[in-house]
Amino acid sequence: MSAWAKIQLGWTTPQTPILGEENRVVRSEEYTSSNIAPNRIYKIGNGEFGFPLNEYLLIEYRKTVWLKGGIAIYHVDEHAQNHDEEGYPEQITDGLAWPSNGHHYKVALLAADGNYDLEKNNNQGNSADLFNISQSLLPSTDSMTGPFPNSDSYQDGNIVPTGVEIYVTSDTENSFMSFEFSDGTTKYKPWKTLLFENLERNAKKSSDFSFGSTAKVVKKNKCLGARCVVIKMNKPTSTMSMSIPTSSVNKLQVSFEFYVDRRFRRGDEIVLEYSNAGVLSDDWSTVQSWVKGKPNNFPKKKWVSATLDWSLPANDSLYTVLRFRTTALANIYIDNITVRGK
Repeated sequence: MSAWAKIQLGWTTPQTPILGEENRVVRSEEYTSSNIAPNRIYKIGNGEFGFPLNEYLLIEYRKTVWLKGGIAIYHVDEHAQNHDEEGYPEQITDGLAWPSNGHHYKVALLAADGNYDLEKNNNQGNSADLFNISQSLLPSTDSMTGPFPNSDSYQDGNIVPTGVEIYVTSDTENSFMSFEFSDGTTKYKPWKTLLFENLERNAKKSSDFSFGSTAKVVKKNKCLGARCVVIKMNKPTSTMSMSIPTSSVNKLQVSFEFYVDRRFRRGDEIVLEYSNAGVLSDDWSTVQSWVKGKPNNFPKKKWVSATLDWSLPANDSLYTVLRFRTTALANIYIDNITVRGK
């Protein structure tokens, strides 16, 4: 079912993305939502951002066992009378060329590959229709020649560039994807990946990581892939540290996924700390902690996604060291760690 259908059924309420910031959208299928990253669908338009009333874009993250996945962007025009009046580049009806001929689905999936295979009845859709990292939806440079798809308004055949820009800034490794949104007046500055580790290779051999004596990379069925990191039972020697080059950035985004065992109780924490002195220092400060209890009732035996944006404290250090630890008398598992900066 499309994002539009889910909204009509009252299953979800779309959110408005924040201009110039990273917006996270949780995977629609086969993933339990958490209070850390609850947004499943975003909506742009409907009388705002250059769109007239009843015309807007919807954004969701789709991925299944047979679909590689990515960001689905739908163009919705509630003025359209039906769902089967297709429109596509080079189409001409009644002497008018598309999109000025007014033909388009009421709910159109904007194909990232620009092939418009759904409209041409070439297939039933595939992963190439979804937007992935480094792909973007932008305004047209010319209302008749595109490029297509674009973010122009086309209600009633009136083509108006909205200025909306959507940049996909993450891949499909995690249970959520991210995009940055601009209305054409805000300056877009892309995130730069500083560290990514899904632990399928042994991270203990990487110079980016340091492990306390009781933290380690393990191969277990519960890991998201073949391997993940286990941090054990509130032991001071059980930490995982990451060395991040921060001389050219002033803001970090840290995302990861974690899994807690049955001994993780209310009030227990997963803590992310930082130091500018390195892994041998005792000078650690908290960046953020994730505490079990309302509203974060982390489900046991399920992976949970977490992301934070952090403005770096003023310093002249070339590197910042981040480390994970837990206050719980329980094991936690961590996987799919991504650190980006700008």
